Amino acid sequence: MIKKFNEYTKDLEDKNLSEDVTYNISEEDRLFEMSNLLPCNTGLKYPIWYSAKVEKHKPRIKVDLGDGKGLSIQIEDHKVKGSVDKISSKDLNNIFKWIDLNKDALLKYWNEAGENKIDTMQMSKLLKSID
Repeated sequence: MIKKFNEYTKDLEDKNLSEDVTYNISEEDRLFEMSNLLPCNTGLKYPIWYSAKVEKHKPRIKVDLGDGKGLSIQIEDHKVKGSVDKISSKDLNNIFKWIDLNKDALLKYWNEAGENKIDTMQMSKLLKSID
């Protein structure tokens, strides 16, 4: 059954909205906590995604290759997870260069964003383009 707008607002009025709410975010949902960088800001061909520390992973970025395809690349050693058949070696090497150019900033964000010591706006000022 589809509720009408006034039924939703009535539901809200009936609830005590001042109570504390705790959200448990699954590892899968944490992917939505990544920030993106567009090619115009990185000098790369593909959008890049980065995030704060994720427990099960080493520091990494994600590369959006389009059509639901992507790569995960570890910041410290360039270990690639995913199929590289959709990307040229030149583009992949440019991504490695960009990671090296921004390694300190990426690691700072990875390690400190979750502790509220750096935010996305501060991070964007630290990053450099390969252009």
